[in-house]
Amino acid sequence: MKVQAKYRRAVLPSMLFTNSVYSILFTVCLTQLWSLDMEDYNESSRKVLQCVTILMVCFTHYLSSETLDTGNDILYKALVDNQWYNVRPDVRKLMIPILVVTKKPKRLTYFGGAVDMSFPRFLKMLKFSYSSFTLLKHLCSRYSN
Repeated sequence: MKVQAKYRRAVLPSMLFTNSVYSILFTVCLTQLWSLDMEDYNESSRKVLQCVTILMVCFTHYLSSETLDTGNDILYKALVDNQWYNVRPDVRKLMIPILVVTKKPKRLTYFGGAVDMSFPRFLKMLKFSYSSFTLLKHLCSRYSN
């Protein structure tokens, strides 16, 4: 348990920071895409590629949490569906702690599990970035006149 607590203290603040950075970067990318000069093909293609790359890195980060949770569910289901009652008693004793551990969902979380890294959270991050972008766009157009 001590190792798990040290891991949480070390990793969770960085996950929160990473999530915030993803939101800010994606908002900046949307702002850059909004101000594209379509006549300059090299510059516009570079900005689009940059935006797509940031989006894919962010998606991969959230996907790793979902994959961890899915693998945990598959392991739990395989242990439960297995004919565990036909195995030797010493093997059954080894399976009990694994069943207990895999019964709980395993996701990358922070704030004591209040916020998890999942696809709905990824969509919320995209919505927040887009809302920030539209707010910036509206403020720029309002004060530029």
